Amino acid sequence: MRIKLPDIYIQMIVSLLILAAISASQYGALQISYQLIYAVLPAAVLDLFLKRYALKKFVVPKSAIITGLLVALVINPGTHWYVLVAASLIAIASKHLIKIDSRNIFNPAAFGLLAVFMLFGVGDAWWASSSLIAVLVLGLLVAYRIKRLTTAVTYIAAFDLVFALLNLHLVSASPLALLNPTILFFAFLMLIEHKTSPLTLRSCIAYSVIVGVLSAAFFAINSHADFLLLALIFGNLFVALNNRFRWVR
Repeated sequence: MRIKLPDIYIQMIVSLLILAAISASQYGALQISYQLIYAVLPAAVLDLFLKRYALKKFVVPKSAIITGLLVALVINPGTHWYVLVAASLIAIASKHLIKIDSRNIFNPAAFGLLAVFMLFGVGDAWWASSSLIAVLVLGLLVAYRIKRLTTAVTYIAAFDLVFALLNLHLVSASPLALLNPTILFFAFLMLIEHKTSPLTLRSCIAYSVIVGVLSAAFFAINSHADFLLLALIFGNLFVALNNRFRWVR
């Protein structure tokens, strides 16, 4: 008997909720519940409204729910509610408004998070990546399912190579991306977002190398910078320009 798998959006939502549940005990279930609501609900409502306006029909905002979850799982627990709301609204607005050839340019969650980091001076915590095993297992399943496993693995290899060359050391964690749950969370659950990552194998490898090298380089410059998200934004720009000019096919 063949088992029917849920669609990738549902799989991603369930994976993120599992990671949140595993890590929630460190901060309190009530606080984390509020964090999820303040991030997910505005994202879903705005996406539902914008899609209704553009498509003249209601579409279940599964991708917006994922965006809201990522915002909630990355930003510091206990962040003011209006910052979470702002991050989610900016994220969804960027998805609908900043486009090239009808394809959104930036990873919405990364764009929204960086915007509120600059506007409100809050920081990232990546608190839902507390379990290395859970992140690795769930991340591998998601990446394999959307055929972006090569993207994630290439990024990890590039990050570790540059890390080794620069002789860097992550605070309170292994310097190896392969053993760092935060890096793995980023690689398997954000980097591979299918609408802002490349479509071909060569461009996927180029994208992963660019983001991996920039991640390690930014960390070398300032270990307190939001180096993963910033590197991803530059990677998204490469993808958008490459889709237009076909530098790497």
